Amino acid sequence: SELEEARRREAPVVREGPSPLEERLRTELEESRRREALATDTRTNSLEKELQAQLDLSLAREANLQSSETKAASLRSELQSAQEALEVTSTKPGLEYIEEVKAELATV
Repeated sequence: SELEEARRREAPVVREGPSPLEERLRTELEESRRREALATDTRTNSLEKELQAQLDLSLAREANLQSSETKAASLRSELQSAQEALEVTSTKPGLEYIEEVKAELATV
């Protein structure tokens, strides 16, 4: 009987479910995973915002460049018109040309 009692004391205790240590470790692991997922989401959101800001800046620069190109084309056209008018005025006496322009304007 003493031998049976000693065996019972030495025999491992069989428990239902996880031990308190296992529960605590499982909880800590789940919390750690949640914190890491949150940190990853935060980093991802930060990177997305940074990339969006860079994209917006690039689009603004492109729009500004297109506007500048349009202005340059307009100025080139004005310059060409002015050069053509200068050529016309330099081939005819200035007053004669002015009279022709006045006559054309009067018919409009």
